[in-house]
Amino acid sequence: ALSAPSSLRGVGGATPCFVTFELWTRPPDGCTEPAQLVAGDLGCVVGRSYTSFSGFHTASGSGSVQLALTGALLQRAGFGWWDLGQEHGYKSGLGAAAVPRSQFLRTFRRLRAERNRLAEVVGPGGDASEASALPPRA
Repeated sequence: ALSAPSSLRGVGGATPCFVTFELWTRPPDGCTEPAQLVAGDLGCVVGRSYTSFSGFHTASGSGSVQLALTGALLQRAGFGWWDLGQEHGYKSGLGAAAVPRSQFLRTFRRLRAERNRLAEVVGPGGDASEASALPPRA
């Protein structure tokens, strides 16, 4: 299950807002073991731009799953930009591409003033497990 920010007040506009995207295990029905946090990402939302500051994973492959689900959720919420930071092979393997600084600044400045729909997609509880599994809206 992918969990997104539980407090989304102000996250749709031009005011920067720190958020986390977390990937939790979901134990089978009847299992008494608690859910475990297996991957996550800390970053900042401003308008339709998300900047990833740091991520982690505790289980093999869980970081890639978390990144893919976060990307699907951001796309569904109308984001036009996801800054993944430094270039690394695993990021380009997931579709990331380096862009010239001038293009980055031009795009970021435009998108930071536009509203995203993250609060509407995630809902008041912050559980995005169903929202992230849906195909992006056209």
